[in-house]
Amino acid sequence: MSSQRVNIQYSIDLEDLPEEVTRLVDCSTTALEVALEHAEEISNRDDHLTVKTVEEINSLRLALSKVDYILEDVTKIVGGYLKMALAPAQEESQQAPPAPTVDNPFTGGRNAETTIGELQQKLTRFTESMNEQESAEINVD
Repeated sequence: MSSQRVNIQYSIDLEDLPEEVTRLVDCSTTALEVALEHAEEISNRDDHLTVKTVEEINSLRLALSKVDYILEDVTKIVGGYLKMALAPAQEESQQAPPAPTVDNPFTGGRNAETTIGELQQKLTRFTESMNEQESAEINVD
């Protein structure tokens, strides 16, 4: 059994996609059954300290990797389909007109986009200013 893999890419009609995904899932099930046969061979063996056990374990691992590869392909196909299916909804939401901006009268007519950090700095400066004024008033009295 060759362990070399090759990636291929081809297109199918959208209406054929469910059938193709089902075919791949069936292939993974068949590969899993082969893996189970290897696992049973190993389990039924009286002496595990043999070359045959190592060979069966290697065959089991190859069969499991085949299952994993097939399921990875299915995951990519279904993920690609979902991305494509959701794309029109995302495009519609991205094409919505931007919300109108309102000029802030307190910023000299320019649009104010103040961050939380800027607000915290302004609040800190205001608090310090108020504390300084209170200290000055107490010293005057």
